[in-house]
Amino acid sequence: MSSHHVIHTTAAPNRRPTYYLWVTIALLLAGFVLRVWDLGQPSLWADEVMTEFRAEAPLRDSLESILKTIDQTPFYFLALRLFPTGSNELLLRFPSALMGVIGMAVVMFVFTRLYKRYDMALWGGAWLAFNPYHIWLSRTARGYSLIFVLAVLVSYFFLMLWYRGYSRRTWTLLTLTSMIAYFTHYSMLALPVAQFVLLGMHWRNKSALMRRWFIAQIVAALPMAFWFLLMVINMTAREPQWGPRPLVVDVVLSLRNMTVGYDGYLKWYSLPGLAVALVAIGFTLRYWNKQVVNNLYWVVLLTMPITLVFIVSLFSLNLYVDRYFMVLFPGLVFIVSYGLAYLARHGWPVVLACFALTGGVTVGLSIYHHDIQRENWRDAARYTEAEYQPDDIFVVDRAVTLISFKRYFHVTEPLHVIQLSETDEVIPPSDPEKRYWVIYRSPHEDIHRLSAMKAFDPLESNHTVTSQWLSSRINCVVDYKVFNGVTMLLLNGCQPPVIEPGTAD
Repeated sequence: MSSHHVIHTTAAPNRRPTYYLWVTIALLLAGFVLRVWDLGQPSLWADEVMTEFRAEAPLRDSLESILKTIDQTPFYFLALRLFPTGSNELLLRFPSALMGVIGMAVVMFVFTRLYKRYDMALWGGAWLAFNPYHIWLSRTARGYSLIFVLAVLVSYFFLMLWYRGYSRRTWTLLTLTSMIAYFTHYSMLALPVAQFVLLGMHWRNKSALMRRWFIAQIVAALPMAFWFLLMVINMTAREPQWGPRPLVVDVVLSLRNMTVGYDGYLKWYSLPGLAVALVAIGFTLRYWNKQVVNNLYWVVLLTMPITLVFIVSLFSLNLYVDRYFMVLFPGLVFIVSYGLAYLARHGWPVVLACFALTGGVTVGLSIYHHDIQRENWRDAARYTEAEYQPDDIFVVDRAVTLISFKRYFHVTEPLHVIQLSETDEVIPPSDPEKRYWVIYRSPHEDIHRLSAMKAFDPLESNHTVTSQWLSSRINCVVDYKVFNGVTMLLLNGCQPPVIEPGTAD
């Protein structure tokens, strides 16, 4: 048989065991339960609120909202319009949770097709089923679980072409999935970066593949390029919302988060899963056939883009946020799962128990303690409703803050609002006869957390526009209450801030 008809693997192929189907179903059910358990309980956080708006608003308003955000592309939001969301947290998040389970199935399929190893497929599905990073992002009404599926599929079609050569069907599938991927999120550009690096390393033997690949990438990028042009035409100034520049330790924390957790902490029950993952990576390096490109591609996909993002974030635009690395996550999944198949030979029950303990306990305790609620708008709105008076004025930083609050604030009459940024309206002086409600979202964006953010002192001065507005009115604060990710402050009897002679612009 000629070599171009063979899918090269890094180990001898094995037959499908009789229990494969039943174990696969059990793993998919376990992954499904962890992704939908208590899915509708937490309040939507600001990004999810915008997802809901874009899925339910008139199409023109939805597209305008995505354009103004600058860093978003529309495919996920347009696709979500096909599902009944009904202003319901569970229904809004369910497509992402379902796509998370589909991601497990796709990983297992790729293992059986690309590696011809059913044991690796089972370990890949098992590790992904209990992986907290993938679970949290699958429980969020954002496109991250879709990003994972697209990243695996694009990578699979690319590697199939690498081994089989020209195939019209596979080229079509690579171009189509790449087009959808780029139109889903800008982070998906990590995929052609990894592919280009791999092609560059083998350009002498893969020159024909590289030429066809360039053509496919140009075609795949056309919708994204058109959207980018529209974004530039409609660009408006936005207040930066990023945290401090990343450090080298942040890269280590990101890889740890993708391995054993996504809550900002390393607990004792995370250690077994972390140890198993590290040893599995060691086994991958030990049994890695360097003549085969599969694992090399996953290493490049995991390391090259995260390095580029880190460097860009140090010297230019800060793009470093862990959830954006979902496009790189397939690299870690295949690297770890490959090694797990060898590690499991030394005692598979212990291996399974270690990462099942880490994933199950991490997710279970977070749900039990309500740590999965990033912004508790529901309780913040209930608290305000009990104290609200019709003439009260609300102070917000951005429109999304007000939209998030109003979703849970059951008052029918129009609200009096002062918006501090992303608006051309002049901020009026304080009226001593009025009461002011300041809706203060947490100013501390933690790049390593998607769950409940750390508590903050709303009276402490910082760089945000909300803090600057409050700084001259601290004495007016008569009450405030802290919730996950948001604080409600009530101000009464505020005098206009005093401007010293000679200090006015």
